[in-house]
Amino acid sequence: MDRSNERFAKAKTRRNRTSQRDEKYKNQFRTDDKIDSQDLIGCIYMIKEEIWGFNFSNRKGHPGACLNVTEELNYASLVQGTDANSYTAKRLRKISYIVKPSNQNNLKKTVAFILDHYEMRLRKLMLYHFDRRIGRLDDEDLLAMKMRIARSRLHPNPWEDNL
Repeated sequence: MDRSNERFAKAKTRRNRTSQRDEKYKNQFRTDDKIDSQDLIGCIYMIKEEIWGFNFSNRKGHPGACLNVTEELNYASLVQGTDANSYTAKRLRKISYIVKPSNQNNLKKTVAFILDHYEMRLRKLMLYHFDRRIGRLDDEDLLAMKMRIARSRLHPNPWEDNL
């Protein structure tokens, strides 16, 4: 008898958690805000640290800039940002690109974007677009980052005609 009550209590707890989660993410499924996948290119987001492959309890995330979107494969290419004065930025200075704060990008401090791109599912990035977007890269910075990555790869242009 006690086991059936325990199972009932666990099921009820799961249902409550599900409804709380639905409330939490309700604003991410807006129908009035339609975005095109090309609108994501050049945007800067505060990306959770699990996506980058590390986790510290006192941080909300690191900035990430979307450089390319491939709709056929359903993914976006992002580069990770870090503080320009950090050890990582100094160690990887040959493959980083420095972006200074401006009104358009809304960065709080100078950021070094490490030009080694990560792939993220397009749908996940679209959810980030509503709640975690910081700003937008200047066109010159976006083009310079793409060109530096293209020059560093074996393939002369990793994004085909999207440059």
